[in-house]
Amino acid sequence: MSQDSIQKSNKFADEKNLPRYEYVIHPRVTGFNHIFKRMYSNEQIDCIHDVTVGYRGGKMPERETDFLAGNMPKEIHFYIDKFSCEKIFEDKNDKPKSEILEEWICERWKQKEEFLKKFYNQEQLENNYETNASTINKFYLTMYPIFWFFSLSLIFLLTYYNLFVRSFLFIALSFYFYQQFISNNIDNFIINSLK
Repeated sequence: MSQDSIQKSNKFADEKNLPRYEYVIHPRVTGFNHIFKRMYSNEQIDCIHDVTVGYRGGKMPERETDFLAGNMPKEIHFYIDKFSCEKIFEDKNDKPKSEILEEWICERWKQKEEFLKKFYNQEQLENNYETNASTINKFYLTMYPIFWFFSLSLIFLLTYYNLFVRSFLFIALSFYFYQQFISNNIDNFIINSLK
C-alpha cells in the first residue's frame, strides 16, 4: 500500500462515514460487481477465493525498483479462503445480488483488517490456517528480474532483426485487435467460434 492509496482510502472512508483502516484500503466494489454479475450469469464462476497477504521482516516493496534493489520482506504469508457463491446469496432473496455482494465484500474487508491487526501484532491466529515454512531462496529473487530483462531484450532484438518473428508478431497483434474490438472480447470470439 502506498501513501497515496492510503490517503484515497481514508478520504473515501470519511466521505462514506466508514471507519478508517490501518492494514487494508477500502474496497471499491463497482468493478468487481460488474465482472461478477457477467461471470455468474454465464455460469463461469461458482466460488470466490479471498487472498490476504501479510509481510514480516524487511521493507514491503512499493515499486519494481525495490525488487531490483533487494528491498523486500523476509517472509510473505498468504491466507486463502474459498467461498461458494450459493452460500453468499442463500437466505437473502429479498435483496439484489449486487447489494448482497457489496455487503459481503465490505464485511470481508473488516475481517481482513482484524486478521492483519492480529498478524502484525503477532497475536495467535485461528487454528484453521495451515503454515508452510519454506524460505525463499535469494538466488531466485535475484535471478527473476535478470531473467525478465534478458528475455524481453531478446524478444525486442528478434522482433527488430528477424522477419519471421515480425510476421508472427503482426499476425498475433492483428488477431488480438480483431477479437478485442470487432468481436468485442476473447470470450465472445470463443463462444461465437464454437457455434
